Amino acid sequence: MSPPFPPMPSLPSDAETGEEEGKLHFQDKQTRVDTVLVSIKDFRSSCMLRELDLSGHQLRNEGVSVLLEAISDTSDMVSLNLEGNRISAEGTERVSTFLLRNRSLNNLCLNDNSIDNAGCSALASTLKSNDTLQWLHLNGNRICGHPGGSTLGQIVQYNSSLTSLGLGWNRLGVSGCYRLNEGLRLNRILTSLYLDWNNLGDEGNSLLGEAMKNN
Repeated sequence: MSPPFPPMPSLPSDAETGEEEGKLHFQDKQTRVDTVLVSIKDFRSSCMLRELDLSGHQLRNEGVSVLLEAISDTSDMVSLNLEGNRISAEGTERVSTFLLRNRSLNNLCLNDNSIDNAGCSALASTLKSNDTLQWLHLNGNRICGHPGGSTLGQIVQYNSSLTSLGLGWNRLGVSGCYRLNEGLRLNRILTSLYLDWNNLGDEGNSLLGEAMKNN
């Protein structure tokens, strides 16, 4: 299973901060996007922003686009958590653009969104050449079947840095499993692959288990 984000202390405010460690976590899930942007600006005026957690804020594509534009010039961020923000293909394209500009991020969480095969393809266009991201969490999305598995297979085949990939609670099925396996057979970097609840069956689980033995 993909590694969890670091726990953060409970503080009686909208934004929890750990300035010495460069962490910014928004506790109030109803915080408006404009308030988030002001908090990020204030935080960055006093220290480097290394970890940003906006999980569960339901920002949707528009809010995520505004956020990513605001932090597009960050050069020290290593962790970004956008879990549970109703991101679909359009928002995933903005994430992909952000990754093209950012050369420091190594942990990206996109769990529990609405990322489908089109969104996965948008990520793949960047991730095939990205050499900094190590952990990618895509659990609980809508990546499915042969097309989704094929795109994921391309990511693991050509990416040179990913060591952990979370794909649980998607809809890959056996057909997607075969396509993913084609990329895994050419990968020697990935060490952790989470695929629970994908309707792989014994056949799919056995296939992927064999593929991961070399990693």
